[in-house]
Amino acid sequence: MKKAFAEADIYLSPPILKEYRDAPLFLSAEGKIDSVQLQGLISGIASFVANARIVYPQERIFVCRDPKEICFLIVVLQQEQTS
Repeated sequence: MKKAFAEADIYLSPPILKEYRDAPLFLSAEGKIDSVQLQGLISGIASFVANARIVYPQERIFVCRDPKEICFLIVVLQQEQTS
């Protein structure tokens, strides 16, 4: 993660933060990770989020085939508009 923060600015929106917050518990509930992996994932996400900048997209766009991934494109476009 140090390399990512050294080489790039990380931007997240509230919907992406929610997805990151929900993912570890979902994976644990599904039996896909054990308690050690859960703790590691939560710690890693917390570190990532603590160093990211939060943006609040003002415009909704539809250019992605997978509607679940559109939030990532919105964050990028919002950041470009504010830079």
